[in-house]
Amino acid sequence: MKKIFFIVIGLYLSVSGIIILIKDKDYIDSIEILSIKKDYARIITDNEPIDIPVYISSENSFFTLSDNIVDARILSDFDEVEIKISQIKNQKQVVTYNNKQYYLYYYEIDLNNVYTLGLKLDFINANISLTYNNDETLNLEIGDLSLLFHEITGSNHLDYSRMYSVHDQDAIIGIYIEMINKTGQEITIKSIDVLNNNMFLNLNKAKIVYEPLNHLQPIDEIIPGFQNLVTEFPNPQDFSFKHNNAIFIPINYLNTFNYINRFPLMISYEYNNTIYDYIIDDYLFYSQISDLYNGLFEIQTYQYHY
Repeated sequence: MKKIFFIVIGLYLSVSGIIILIKDKDYIDSIEILSIKKDYARIITDNEPIDIPVYISSENSFFTLSDNIVDARILSDFDEVEIKISQIKNQKQVVTYNNKQYYLYYYEIDLNNVYTLGLKLDFINANISLTYNNDETLNLEIGDLSLLFHEITGSNHLDYSRMYSVHDQDAIIGIYIEMINKTGQEITIKSIDVLNNNMFLNLNKAKIVYEPLNHLQPIDEIIPGFQNLVTEFPNPQDFSFKHNNAIFIPINYLNTFNYINRFPLMISYEYNNTIYDYIIDDYLFYSQISDLYNGLFEIQTYQYHY
């Protein structure tokens, strides 16, 4: 009987030891979270969300359950708005940064709480502050965020058939666009706003081109002597055209290149002595391999210890 008792105790201790070893192997005592500081320029229509990428070193944590968030806000030096994280989406994509693996999530921001038609919000050095039901607060630095709440309508006078960006390394140096003039009369473009204060579509140097440009064609081959980097933007000038034309519009940046790859084109134009607006909504010009690729953006690291 004693022999059986000791055998049972021995088996129990062995199984318990194995379970402890397995738990120790899988136990995570800390989580690292990466946020990306980059520029966002978006036109937001009614009920339209915006996705913010976040990289997390574990798939199993309270940080990625939207139901755990009890308060969410966008903060900057001068502004604060309350938002809602409608969902947190696991992209099932694993990336390696500094020899450590991270899972890519998109935090979907619902802006219905602040939606006001015509309202423009500029958040410089924005943070998303998330408070969880365990009283933990996560602050994600996301960069400059420019939002315009606006409805998108077509134009009776203008359209485009093709558009793409021309690059120098990973920065857009100009935009090739095939414009359609529906009127058969002269249309004058007065300005093009891209909702980014450090980026200027230079109509002064825009030119009609007669064949498509190479995506990687140097700016000096297109507009000799043009400099993309400037210390201040020039005063805008008009650009007029009467027929369907392919146009190249070079881009100026203040002091340093901006690696923004998605933004709207808000075209103000004159036709028959009347000013109209034509909006190309949040156009994705190219996709980056990863936000962590090639050191293009400033990366903020947060660490949470259990």
